[in-house]
Amino acid sequence: MAAPDSTSSMADIVARLRAAGIDTAKLDSDLSVVRDAANSVSGKTETAFPGDLASQQLLAAATRGYFLPNSIGFSPDKDESPDLRALLAQSELVPRSGTPMWQLKPSVRRQVLLDANASNTLKSAIDIPADSDDLEGAMLRRVIKGDLPELDAATASELDQLMVVSGWLAGTDFAAVPPTADVRRQIAKRELLEPLRVLVGRTEQDGADGSRDRIVGREKQIETLRAYVGIVPPEELRQYASRAIRSLWQRITFSDAANEPLIISGIGGMGKSSLIGKFILDHALFPGIDLPFAYLDFDRAALAPRQPLQILIDIALQFSTWFPGLEAPLAKFRADLRGAIDLLANNPSQRLLEDTTRSQLNAYCFELRSIIESINEGRAPVLLVFDTFEVVQYDQQAVKGISDLIATLRAPTPPTGARSGGSWENLRVVVAGRAGAPEITTSHTPIKLGPLPLAATVELIRRRNQSDALGIASSHITALAKLLRGSPLDVAIVMNWLKSRDQAERASLLDEIIWEVEASDRESGDARESTGDDDRDARADLVTSRRITGILINRMVNHINDPQVRQLAVPGLVVRAVTADVIREVMAPASGLVESADALSTDEAMELLRRLEAERWLVTRSGECLRHRSDVRLAMLDLMRRQDRQDGRDRQERRRFDDANLLAMNFFRARANSSTDMRAEAIYHLLLSGDERIEEADSYWRPEVGALLASAVDDLTGAAQVYLKVRLGRAVSAQALRTLPPKVASSLLVAFGGRLLQRGVVAGLSSLLDDLQRGAHNPALAGMVCETQYRSGNWDELREWLNRGTTSGPLAPAFAALGDGDFDAARMADEAAGGPLRFCLRLGARDPQAIPVLLQSGMADWKLVSFPTGLGDAAWDYAACILHADDFFAGSVVLERKARILDAVGAMCRSGQKVPAAATTSGALRVLAFHETDTARPILRKLDFNALFSTVGARMLQEFGKSFEAIASQLQPNFPELVSGMRTLLKGSSAIPGNAVIADPKFTREFAALIAQMAASGSEAAARCVLNTLAGTHPDWIEPAGHALTRAFPGEIPSKLGWWSSVDKYLANGGRQARSRRPLDGYAILSLADEAGSFVEALSAYAEIVDHHSDRAQDFIAIAAAFQGWRRWLTSMLSPTA
Repeated sequence: MAAPDSTSSMADIVARLRAAGIDTAKLDSDLSVVRDAANSVSGKTETAFPGDLASQQLLAAATRGYFLPNSIGFSPDKDESPDLRALLAQSELVPRSGTPMWQLKPSVRRQVLLDANASNTLKSAIDIPADSDDLEGAMLRRVIKGDLPELDAATASELDQLMVVSGWLAGTDFAAVPPTADVRRQIAKRELLEPLRVLVGRTEQDGADGSRDRIVGREKQIETLRAYVGIVPPEELRQYASRAIRSLWQRITFSDAANEPLIISGIGGMGKSSLIGKFILDHALFPGIDLPFAYLDFDRAALAPRQPLQILIDIALQFSTWFPGLEAPLAKFRADLRGAIDLLANNPSQRLLEDTTRSQLNAYCFELRSIIESINEGRAPVLLVFDTFEVVQYDQQAVKGISDLIATLRAPTPPTGARSGGSWENLRVVVAGRAGAPEITTSHTPIKLGPLPLAATVELIRRRNQSDALGIASSHITALAKLLRGSPLDVAIVMNWLKSRDQAERASLLDEIIWEVEASDRESGDARESTGDDDRDARADLVTSRRITGILINRMVNHINDPQVRQLAVPGLVVRAVTADVIREVMAPASGLVESADALSTDEAMELLRRLEAERWLVTRSGECLRHRSDVRLAMLDLMRRQDRQDGRDRQERRRFDDANLLAMNFFRARANSSTDMRAEAIYHLLLSGDERIEEADSYWRPEVGALLASAVDDLTGAAQVYLKVRLGRAVSAQALRTLPPKVASSLLVAFGGRLLQRGVVAGLSSLLDDLQRGAHNPALAGMVCETQYRSGNWDELREWLNRGTTSGPLAPAFAALGDGDFDAARMADEAAGGPLRFCLRLGARDPQAIPVLLQSGMADWKLVSFPTGLGDAAWDYAACILHADDFFAGSVVLERKARILDAVGAMCRSGQKVPAAATTSGALRVLAFHETDTARPILRKLDFNALFSTVGARMLQEFGKSFEAIASQLQPNFPELVSGMRTLLKGSSAIPGNAVIADPKFTREFAALIAQMAASGSEAAARCVLNTLAGTHPDWIEPAGHALTRAFPGEIPSKLGWWSSVDKYLANGGRQARSRRPLDGYAILSLADEAGSFVEALSAYAEIVDHHSDRAQDFIAIAAAFQGWRRWLTSMLSPTA
């Protein structure tokens, strides 16, 4: 409801309030007592209280949380009294359940209570009845009386009340109220445990008593889980708490394999999350026992599995709940992590490097372990649970992120470069998912949850029958258990449905369901023996489970009492969102309830919507519409599709699913432009109809619909599912992209190609792009082609493309505009081609062989009056390319163009304005820093040294130390603190072995800060020292050279080379290479080499041993030669005569 403006009349305001559903008469009555008194206060904050007021109404207000004047002794006819005005001046008006009420200011309340306690009048003032509208006041009086609830046993409502009361009484000593921090921590514990409690059906009152949990028949699996974690059984915890025994370990299970992950797998509905929930609750709810755990459910949209550093924040936040003494260091740890994440987000080359080496992840994992064990000291296992892993498995990059996180947490190495960090021996990691977790390395036998045994299913139904008072006979319980095939999900669905039915009809309903499922089994011949193939059996179990669930739901639909609602449901379950219009134009005609939408009035549709909402097992309210429950829909979609495929039925019956979806598709498509929700549903039904409508669905896509379709992936099949995954930003293979219509594949590559250019996908994308361009040339894909060729190291192909493209190809208009100095026109021509200019110019800034090609295009005559801002992001690649090209020919025009670029960038850096991100992401700013002639070095000073030195190779540090000592005497007179600080830092790291990589954030930030001081010192010697250090790392070259290196060898890349010994030791540090159990590709090898300061040696060594006659090695040979030439050009600016 919009806020009324200043010109609104009282009548308008009342009308709006009524329209919003507010009882204006009641509101006016509630305010009548206080309205005039509040107006008379007029902002007064200090008023002297009459003596009798302090002992009567004021104390009454202080012992209540909230009050109305008439509830503390004022009468409506005394609303003008000075006493009331004085009281309200010391109070605040706050909303309570839609009614404005008064609350005494905290400082006033505290002083009144202290005075009353000192005068012995407090005890009598708190002997008043509890008020259901003032729970906080009731808790305040309980606390003052000494009736304080135990935090571990308090309800969620009591904790919320205590949180408020502890703030009110802070600083007093007459009531034993717990500190606010303790209450807040207990609330956080409840929030962590509540979802698990709901899963297993345990009430707050049950506490650690799991005897009534809705999980049975899993005793063996729970024991396996408990044995893996190594904690004592729950029945022994009580004596552990009472005897204050130091260790919670049942037995010592420390070994190299002890902290390898334990995998829990099973098809949907088998109770994986419930199993974990019961285990945690059994051990974590005992008073006085803290089992430190972090439970991360990837079904939560807030979790970012692609970003392990972000996951660490979630883990640390949960650990702070179990370790109150660590709140401060864990808060700082989270703040540091956020800083590191921001730094990587703004530096793509560093982010790619970190994604490969995980050096910063290792440093933070080591710090987390150090913080936790500073208090835990190995006394208890530290448990990490990753649930719903199947969500992660939609995305290859997300799987890699979580796999790397687990591997690094298991044995993080000291970030200061020590040789060995050892295993986090008491860490235990559990991963649960429908398909297991084959991507995660472990030697532990997984826990595989299959159907429950019959006896356990009987017991589960019996417990639900008892707790919900359903009155089901034992004979029905046994028969129902047989047909439910041991599926806890089906048990829950049926029992919830029966709970909604009248008790008198439950027995007959069960008879019908049992008969139908048994008949279906006979018809399908579903009884089967295990094949011995776990994956095959799991797929068969999933098919059977969905069939049975579908039959159950179909039968439950058939027993909806309301015949019209019953008819709507199938095939109405095709739609996700239900409104009156959807019923009228889709569900009713599709079900045969009416022949056409015109036969059903809007009022009749509204009435049907109201009656449908009563079937709470089938739908839930979501804003202005109803939504079919996702688990119910998924099973019914499968059943309806299968019915459509069955033979022996007439065409109309067989096509009910498709016909209903067609009506839904037309309905939402006609309204797609009216709202984001309608657009999302139009796309959904287009995709649900099959692969042939993907192209049309793509025409409706807008970024804002993604969140609304994130849960729809499982509903789709084939290429439609691939399409939605890509649109949602999930990684798919190049082979999967080939299943899409060419036009759609091209559109997705234009929009998301940059995201898909991940390691392992680059080569596949290059081939796919070639095929797409041959089939139906898309000019907008030129940028994607160039980027793929550049990043994959196919520089020969890119040069050939550049040679053709600058004369008659897609780049010709852009190059013609560059010749005229019209940068705006060049940018527009480049954008029309998908942005190839950046990578062509980036090639020219690094590859000497590309310069002649550019010169043929007229580059020598390009006009440059000022910095080419009009080019957008490509301006920075243009600047670096010009500087590189100018080294190949001389002349006053060349020098003038180079000077203009450096002057313009220098002025930009001096001005304090933010340099565009492209200056860093392109690597151009770093290159320009080597060439600037301004002795103040504004460009060098603008570099982000925190990002450039987020890791520091010990070998590079040793070389830097020698250079620094050579100039230290020059810096000492003017910068004594800088010299002292750098020497102290270098001395402290002198014992670090030369093969180490330092990723300790404290060390790297201090080093970066000192480097920044050197750059800003104005000393030319210091500037050259900094640039010499920068010249030792080459992040811009890692990706193209790495991919070319991977292609250069037909099998595994040899690793035992002269330069490799240092990196090999680094990898062995903490067993990082051994844990990955994956052969390293060229990208990973060169990333690690660059961090260790061995990139130059690595490239040279491989260039020597590679087969120079092999066609597959030519890209790498050419890049290695280009790098050597580029490096000579770059470092030539550092020579004394430069």
